[in-house]
Amino acid sequence: MLSGTDVVLTMSYALFAFGLIVPPDVLLASGLTLENLFHRWLGSEEISFVTYHLRRTIMVRLVAGFLPLGYFLFMMFFASTSLATYLLGGIGLSLSLALVIFTHVCTVWYARGTWEGHPTVRNLCEIVKRVQETPPTEGDPPELELLRSLSSWQSVASHIDAECRRLEKFTAYSGRGLISSWPGRRFLVTNSWILFSHASTFKPIFQFMGRLCAMVVDSQTLLDTQTTTMSGHPAGENLGTQTMATVRIVDSENGLCQLSVVIPVGDLEELRTYLQFPLIVAQGVVLEPTIVQQFLTAFLRLVAENPTVRPPADMELESCIGCMSQTVNACLRRNCVSAPEAHCGVCHCRPMWCASCLGRWFASRVTEAHKPTSEWLSCRVPCPTCRAAFCIRDVALLET
Repeated sequence: MLSGTDVVLTMSYALFAFGLIVPPDVLLASGLTLENLFHRWLGSEEISFVTYHLRRTIMVRLVAGFLPLGYFLFMMFFASTSLATYLLGGIGLSLSLALVIFTHVCTVWYARGTWEGHPTVRNLCEIVKRVQETPPTEGDPPELELLRSLSSWQSVASHIDAECRRLEKFTAYSGRGLISSWPGRRFLVTNSWILFSHASTFKPIFQFMGRLCAMVVDSQTLLDTQTTTMSGHPAGENLGTQTMATVRIVDSENGLCQLSVVIPVGDLEELRTYLQFPLIVAQGVVLEPTIVQQFLTAFLRLVAENPTVRPPADMELESCIGCMSQTVNACLRRNCVSAPEAHCGVCHCRPMWCASCLGRWFASRVTEAHKPTSEWLSCRVPCPTCRAAFCIRDVALLET
């Protein structure tokens, strides 16, 4: 029988193991994660994405394989004498030792200089084989022709690393789009690849192989504590909630689900721009727009009614500093001078934002001020650069 002390020790070790594998927000904020502890061995994720996650999955399996043995050793030192004798004579210790040996043998097999035993590498080799066996046609995309010219998984991994280093990609990770607190979880979509990494799994999907289709099969609204203030008031784009959509990547040739991931509904349009196949919503799934998305639609409609501004001929319009994906197309010019209650300032900043990002900035300011949604369109907020107050009437589109 386990004594009260043994139960407390067992629960303490279980909490330690759970916090090590799935760290809570407190450990994430302090940087106490497996990725940070082994960062020298893992290398740089930005430079060598594939190698980093190959090593990361091995690291997770090694740590998880050692946890049962660690529990028995922990109880031998701190538990009662009777329990220690029971553990030494039982099969639990033998099984934990066998698990440690098995994980280390797999590691030697995986990383003996070739990584050819790793499931991800075997998946890459299968992709290369299938592409090589596919006869070329006249309408093949350049990405498929490029992969056909690569003969080894190492060259394919280098190609993936090069695409991951580009700015043009869809990215979701813990704290940004993915609800899991696992720090190594990643969901990347580049021009050619879909990459998903979670716990001890790293799955690459080539977008031009087979007949793939992305389908939104479910949606749910969750409480989002990251969009609330310290006093508990809802803030941010979702006003304290987050609507998540379950997206499945399905091969329509055999009906198999290649991948299932949950991302915010607001990211679906950005995801659609990087997918090389259709993104459809299943029948019966309703994707309700958030309050901020509804406000942004009304904001852009009202801004389109304002007088436009012609930029100087020698001014080169750069990318918006808010999203870095659209060209600057809006500026702040005071247009509400005739209004008797006007309290707007004069902004002399050069155009640096697109209209959509200005709308999101506007919404974030009024939510932080806890303004009722019925008053959002009539509110004033500070300029994101010079802090001069402006209203929706002062947002002018640039003539192009």
